[in-house]
Amino acid sequence: MQLYGFIWLLVLAFKQNLWWGLGSLFITPVLWVYAILYWRDTKPAALTYFIGFLCTAATAVWLSFPDSGHISVPG
Repeated sequence: MQLYGFIWLLVLAFKQNLWWGLGSLFITPVLWVYAILYWRDTKPAALTYFIGFLCTAATAVWLSFPDSGHISVPG
């Protein structure tokens, strides 16, 4: 989901201007700045990217706990 949002934002950045696209491709914070400056045009793509980021972060936190996802059977 995050990858889909990233690609969507990247396509929008290249449609806006070649320099926005190249900057967004090679320097991720440029993509965030672009998304904020052109929020009206990028809102659906930026929200998709952000929700994907939240899912990735939640999974990373969940997996960081010992024995996460493992069921212990006594005996």
